[in-house]
Amino acid sequence: MFNPFFTTKDPGKGTGLGLFIVRQVVEKNGGRIYLKETKVGEGTTFRLEFPVAAKEGAKIIR
Repeated sequence: MFNPFFTTKDPGKGTGLGLFIVRQVVEKNGGRIYLKETKVGEGTTFRLEFPVAAKEGAKIIR
């Protein structure tokens, strides 16, 4: 699913680069992306985790 050019869309309806690019951005910023298994027809759930890097005076939002 995270491989480049993977798509479930009809030909000409997508490039299959969306999740590949998302994963690259997440990992480049020290994060991780998880895919939650769901039953067919229930949609797809992803969880993104990023490290917290607090600078002096930065406000942390939880």
